Amino acid sequence: WGSPADGPAPASSPPCGIMIADEPLSGLDAVSARLLLEALSAAARLGATVLLSVHQPTARFMHAATGAIVMAAGGRLVYCGPVRTHMGGCALSAAFDAPGVLRLKDFAPNAAEAVLEAMADPDVEVER
Repeated sequence: WGSPADGPAPASSPPCGIMIADEPLSGLDAVSARLLLEALSAAARLGATVLLSVHQPTARFMHAATGAIVMAAGGRLVYCGPVRTHMGGCALSAAFDAPGVLRLKDFAPNAAEAVLEAMADPDVEVER
């Protein structure tokens, strides 16, 4: 299971129950990134727990994920939960768009991008 540059390894037999990767998509072209995500998704379907740190997730990446942990500066937890609601909607948006809470739709149409924009805005208080 070397580096991401080695390409995706066969996911038929994950080497362990937990796979942790820090920025595994960095430096990869779009095709290689997609292939790596497909291999990691296959490992997860076979029962492996896959944890990735991704600093700028795309909508496609978020769609492939089942859960998300969003942290702000200093390791402050902003969100921890599913990516989708039981109805298939964006759980991240639903959590923030509740009455009296920050509305992500005001920042960007993609929830992942909106969280990044909201946390980068010094006038926004993100408290969960």
